[in-house]
Amino acid sequence: MVDRLITAQLVTREENKADRREVLIALTHEGARLVREVTLRRRAEIATIVAAMPQEGREDVVAALNAFAQAAGEATPSVDTATRLGW
Repeated sequence: MVDRLITAQLVTREENKADRREVLIALTHEGARLVREVTLRRRAEIATIVAAMPQEGREDVVAALNAFAQAAGEATPSVDTATRLGW
């Protein structure tokens, strides 16, 4: 899989000079752009689903989604962004 990502120029792979047992994988500029694009698209799709839900219970779902994103180390949308997205 990493070889495919390298071929697509989405990640780089290099030996860790401090510990040759490790291999360092990093996103390229294009890889980071793709991650941002996919994240925005995913949030928009989730916002559409959340907006279609009944108002009651929606806040609980949004709180759970934000907690999930935070636990995954993903930045959660600001209040303004969440409101605009229907969260």
